[in-house]
Amino acid sequence: MIIILYASIALLVVSIIYLGYTAIKAMKNIKPKVNELNATAERVNERMNGIKTETAVLNDTKDKISEDIQYKKESVNKIIGGAKETPTLLKRVWENGKA
Repeated sequence: MIIILYASIALLVVSIIYLGYTAIKAMKNIKPKVNELNATAERVNERMNGIKTETAVLNDTKDKISEDIQYKKESVNKIIGGAKETPTLLKRVWENGKA
């Protein structure tokens, strides 16, 4: 009976040692893959940061273009408004010249 107990304990110890050996071997096999995944994640983060920077620059450029378009639109509208008043001014000048 005691032999079975010792055999069971020995089997348990051998099993624990084998489990440790297998776990260490698995970790050694997994470590390069984990490092590769971390490197890939870092590259993706760098690209995302680049995209965020480019997006900010594009938004600034878009805002500047919108402001420039608005300024030019107002300028053209002033010129058109002045051109629309020209016939009235010429008519007044003509009438004043006749008098």
